[in-house]
Amino acid sequence: MLDHQIGLTTTYNLLLGFNLANIQADTSHKHHAPATDPRLDELRELHLELDRSVLAVYAEQLAASSDPRQRELAPLFRSIEIPPYRDPRLPDLSPADKLALERFNDAVLDALMALNELRAAQERGLLDPPAERAGP
Repeated sequence: MLDHQIGLTTTYNLLLGFNLANIQADTSHKHHAPATDPRLDELRELHLELDRSVLAVYAEQLAASSDPRQRELAPLFRSIEIPPYRDPRLPDLSPADKLALERFNDAVLDALMALNELRAAQERGLLDPPAERAGP
């Protein structure tokens, strides 16, 4: 947002959908990008693409594991639905958007906790080592 001479915090506040008038009321800022700047939409889409990519990598790595217990976790990461990029603190967030964000956060945490539990048990030696993969 160099064109508008705004910093990272203001950019992310706009990205998250904060009211531009409230940001402009902060007298410590002199210049602000308009909330309709198409580059904000591009940045939101990049965040969504990053979320999709991270979940896909987790799913692919788990699915390719020689450990069947890890392979069982791959669908958890594949099934996570990513909601539109919105800030849950916004007062005008619809109940449906709030629910979508809560479900997303819960699903990510559930999947990561399941993976963490499995890996922690393996590290402590509480689980038998996975069977070796047969083949070439």
